[in-house]
Amino acid sequence: MKTKIYLLVIATFLTSSFGCAAKSVEFQKVTSLTNRIEVMGLTLLPPQEEGWEYKKITLARTQFGKVGAHKDQSLAGLVVLSKLPNIGSKEKFMKVVSEQRARNTGNPRFENLINDEVFSAEKDTPAVRYHTKYKDFGAINLPKGAKYLIVEDIGIMCRHPENQNVGVTIALSQRSLPEDAIENFEELANEFIKNAEFIPLSK
Repeated sequence: MKTKIYLLVIATFLTSSFGCAAKSVEFQKVTSLTNRIEVMGLTLLPPQEEGWEYKKITLARTQFGKVGAHKDQSLAGLVVLSKLPNIGSKEKFMKVVSEQRARNTGNPRFENLINDEVFSAEKDTPAVRYHTKYKDFGAINLPKGAKYLIVEDIGIMCRHPENQNVGVTIALSQRSLPEDAIENFEELANEFIKNAEFIPLSK
């Protein structure tokens, strides 16, 4: 029997997020791929494949999770609002997001494979698209005999169009042995991001 462990390996942006955590929130099964889920300031569809679950931690933070087809394989998703400082230029916006996403690259536990960041206007608001992939030699669920797990994150950090001091992160992540990585993961993550739509924050 597979253990339900959703390892949220996506980097959490910025130091202060909105809302207070709910008590004993449980994951719920996604029963329809066409029913939109509302988070403060936006709505979105769940990842477009069967087997996902989600839980609303606060009004401004929702997590998704799925047990993979292979042992020690998991997928996770995150939608969260957070506070942004006043940022004037595109360059400063990129710098703030990049600094918040930075890991300790000197840690021997990790070996970077991909670490891409690009400015994006796909949501009609300033945003940074990112794609990271790295080896994790110290994963807590590393199978016996395996050297490392592969961790891959694809996401976007946007400024909410209604308030320049509100950031919105939408991201999907997979963690698995190298040979078990999902081949269509990039397509799945891009669709998850594309399906998110902004709504008024005060709704």
